[in-house]
Amino acid sequence: MGILCDDRYGQDALNAATGRGWWIGRPTELPGSNPLEFDHGRSVGTALIAWPAEHVVKCLAFYHPDDAIATRLENEAQIAALHDAVQASGTS
Repeated sequence: MGILCDDRYGQDALNAATGRGWWIGRPTELPGSNPLEFDHGRSVGTALIAWPAEHVVKCLAFYHPDDAIATRLENEAQIAALHDAVQASGTS
């Protein structure tokens, strides 16, 4: 069993699901952003540190080879920053 839920609209559901052994995926991106932006600002790691260790990062990034080079580079930089934040925070 599992859920995909954000803390903006689903904090009560996150609280209820945590500790039950469920898979819990949480989005990190601002919906529809391109280039990729994080829901809680540029320092995504600050948000991840507060998450329970059992929560899993979910990030939807729009990426197309025909995007402008600046957009592609920004998306790549944001994904790399998210990877680093996940590694540093101990989330998955």
